[in-house]
Amino acid sequence: AEREAARVEAEMAVIARQYWAVVFPGKPLPSDDPPGRLELIKRVLDAVAGNHGSSGTLVADVRGTVAEIKAFITANRILPMIEPDRCRIVEMPEFLRGNSVAYLNPAPPLDINGSSEYAVSPPPSDWAPQQVESYLREYNRAMLKILTIHEGYPGHYVQLEHSNRCKSLIRRVLSSGTFAEGWAVYTEQMMLDQGFGRGDLALRLQQLKFYLRAVVNAI
Repeated sequence: AEREAARVEAEMAVIARQYWAVVFPGKPLPSDDPPGRLELIKRVLDAVAGNHGSSGTLVADVRGTVAEIKAFITANRILPMIEPDRCRIVEMPEFLRGNSVAYLNPAPPLDINGSSEYAVSPPPSDWAPQQVESYLREYNRAMLKILTIHEGYPGHYVQLEHSNRCKSLIRRVLSSGTFAEGWAVYTEQMMLDQGFGRGDLALRLQQLKFYLRAVVNAI
């Protein structure tokens, strides 16, 4: 995990170097040494984070990512989508906010026609303005696409819909949480590798940052 963290950090520095001229035109790059590369990544991520919505638009912003992602999956035959789509994107209840930005509450395995909920958390109402701004910068417009890939398409929602249609009752009911989370993390990189958001360096940088969390959690 430590080797993987170093590898991902090095890849982030390469992407940030390519994107530097877009966000800091005419400004010199930080030095090409470990402290300079960390500064490079931090400053570019900080610039990307500025492109975000508001507390009131966060759920709508997530909904706005779905059509583009689903269209890409279908056009590129990534995997078969289950129709009709029964995933409802909802605002997370206030009492659940502050722990995670989103979760997928899937249809139960014994009711395959039930709906799933992709719940998205606006900032809790009691947060200070600086907390709200930090939260919105973290879940900027590029990061929301990665989040929807993970939680929805082709991540948790699509995988669990297929799982609910497995012929084995035991496999449906006793599903593997390790597999489900591994699949969702895998799809974040796979979708970009297959061409989603081709050329969007900000999107790739956010994907790597999101993945780095999983690696650091392992450490």
